[in-house]
Amino acid sequence: MCGIAGYFKKNTNSDSPELVKKMLKSIRHRGPDDEGIYSDDTVCLGHCRLSILDLTQAGHQPMASDDQRYQIVYNGEIYNYIELKEELRRFGCKFRTQTDTEVLLQAYRVWGKECLRRLNGMWSFVIWDCEREELFFARDRFGVKPFVYYTDDERFVFASEIKALLHHPIICPEPNRQTIYDFIVYGRANHEEETFFKGIFQLPGAHYGILNRYGLHVQRYWDIEQNRFEGSLTEAAEEFRRIFEDAVRIRFRSDVEVGSCLSGGLDSSSIVCMADRMISDGRIDTNNGFQTFSLFSRFPRFDESKWVDIVKKHTRINSHHICLSEEELLAELQRLVYVQDEPFGSTSIFGQYMVMQSINRHGIKVTLDGQGSDEMLAGYLSYADSYFADLYVSGDEESLYRQVDIFCRKHGLTPSIAIERARRLAETGAFGRHIEANVKFLAPELRKDCHKEIILCRKFDSFLQNHLYQDLTSLSLPSFLRYEDRNSMAYSIESRLPFLDYRLVEFAFSLPVSMKLHNSVTKVVLRQAMHGILPEQIANRQDKMGFVTPESVWFREGFMPVLDQLFHGKELADRGLFDIGNVIKEWEDFKQGRKNDSFLIWRIASVELWYRTFIDRSPGGHFDG
Repeated sequence: MCGIAGYFKKNTNSDSPELVKKMLKSIRHRGPDDEGIYSDDTVCLGHCRLSILDLTQAGHQPMASDDQRYQIVYNGEIYNYIELKEELRRFGCKFRTQTDTEVLLQAYRVWGKECLRRLNGMWSFVIWDCEREELFFARDRFGVKPFVYYTDDERFVFASEIKALLHHPIICPEPNRQTIYDFIVYGRANHEEETFFKGIFQLPGAHYGILNRYGLHVQRYWDIEQNRFEGSLTEAAEEFRRIFEDAVRIRFRSDVEVGSCLSGGLDSSSIVCMADRMISDGRIDTNNGFQTFSLFSRFPRFDESKWVDIVKKHTRINSHHICLSEEELLAELQRLVYVQDEPFGSTSIFGQYMVMQSINRHGIKVTLDGQGSDEMLAGYLSYADSYFADLYVSGDEESLYRQVDIFCRKHGLTPSIAIERARRLAETGAFGRHIEANVKFLAPELRKDCHKEIILCRKFDSFLQNHLYQDLTSLSLPSFLRYEDRNSMAYSIESRLPFLDYRLVEFAFSLPVSMKLHNSVTKVVLRQAMHGILPEQIANRQDKMGFVTPESVWFREGFMPVLDQLFHGKELADRGLFDIGNVIKEWEDFKQGRKNDSFLIWRIASVELWYRTFIDRSPGGHFDG
C-alpha cells in the first residue's frame, strides 16, 4: 500500500519534479518505507512505499519494464498475483522480483487495458508509455483505493489524496456547493466524480483513463450484471461460503503480519472466525498468531464487548481493545479533519481512526475489515422500504402486509407509514426522506441553486437490487471506503476487504432478494453460509452498531464548547452556506434535549471544520498544510 502523485504536461513548462516531492511529503504517511520519482519532459511520477510484498529494494517504485518503455506507480494489492504470474510466464514473461507491482506491469504489457478484468484486488495505478507518450490510469472495481485529479488546458495533476493536489500553486481550494447541499440534506458524502472541492475530481471505481496528445478519455471497464441464481438457499449458502473462504485466504498473502478489526458484529466476526478456522487447519500460515482490534465503550448502549468476548472464546485470537473518550476526540479532532480531506458523516469515523492507531502501535501493517457486506446483502434496516416496494409492485398484498407487519412489530413502527413509503418509492423512484426536514438549514440561495432529489437507478428489475447497487457504487459505500482508506493510511496500515472480492459481489447480486432480507432478518445467505463457523449468538444477532461513538452524549458534555463556538461563530454566519437562525435554533434544541439528531449537528459542524482546515488555511486561498 502506498501513495502516488504526479503530473502530465499538456502545454506548460512550469511544473517540475520539486512540486511532486512536495506532494509526496504531504502523503508520506501512506508510504513511509521508501520514495522514488521518475520524470521526463512530459510526465513526473512520484511514489511513497509501504512495503507489504517483497520487502527488499526490488520493490522500489516507480518501476520500469525491462525495455524501459513503461513506468508504473501503484497503490494497492493484487491478491491473485501468484496465479497471474504463472499465466504470464506462458507468454514468455520473466520476473526479477516477488512483487505484485511487477505482475501488474507485465499484465498491462501483455493484455493492455484488458488486464483490469483479470485482477482481483484493490488498486489505483498510473502507467506511462514512453513510446506512445500516453498515460494510462485505473481504479479498482469499487474504488477502495483513491485517485483524485485536477486538469486544465495546461496540465493533468493526480494524487492519492486531495491534500497533495492542494500543494500545486495553480490549484486554489474552493467549496463545491452541490456536494455540501447533498451532504447536509441527504447525508451523502460521496459523488461518483465530484468532490467537496470545486474543480477537483475523483476517478470513479471500475473506471480507467487514457491521457495523450488527443485529450483525456475516461471509461468504465466493469459492472455488475443482472444474472439469476436458480438454486436453493442451501446451495446458495454453500457457494457463498466457498467464495468467501477463498477471498479471506488470498487476502492473507503478505510478507508482514496480518490482523483484523473485530466489532463483534456479523461481518467482522465472519472474517475472524473464517480466518481462525483456516489458520487451525494450515491453509493460512501466521507466525505470531492472529491479532484482532476492537472498540469498547463505557456507555453500555454503545458497548459491544460482550459480543467480542463471544468470538474470542470461540477462536484462538489475540484480542486487543480500546475505549474512547471525548477528551481524545478533542485532542485528535484537528488531525482527523485533515486526514479525511473532506467532511464526514459522524464521529464514528473517529472510532475507526483510533482503532487504526492501536493497530499501528502493535506493529501491524495489514488488517482485514468487513466493509461492503451491508451494501450487497441488505444489512441496513433502511433497505426495508425498497423490499416492500418490490412486494408493492408485485401485487402480492398478502406477502406485503405480512412482511410489513413482521418488520413493524419488531422495530416499533407504524405499518401504514411503511406501506406509504413503499408506494412513494415504487411510483416516483425518489428516496432520501430527510429533504424537507434538513433543507431549511441551508441558505436560501443554496436551496434554490442545488435543490434536487436522489432518484433510484433502474439497472435491475428489483427496487431492492437497485438500491443496493446504487449504495455499493455511488451513494453509501464509496464514502465508507474513503473514511477507511484515510484512517488506515494515516497510520501506514493497509486495510483489506474480503466482502469486496468481486466474485462474491457478483454472486450476491445474482441471488433473489429473499436470500438477503426476509421476515425482518438481514443477510440471510451469509448467516446460513457461516453456520457451524460462527458462534450461534453472533449468527443470530439482529442489532447493528459498527464503530459507534456516544456522540449525542459527548455533544452535550465536553464537546459542547467547541460546537457552541462553531455555531455561534462569525465564520459560519459569513459562509453563505447556512440559514444561521435555523442552525442555532436546532443546536439550542439539541442542547436542551428537545431534539436528538446528532448526525445533523455533526454534518453542519463537519462542513465548518473542513472549511477552516482547507479553504481558510492561508491568505489567497492556497493550501499550506
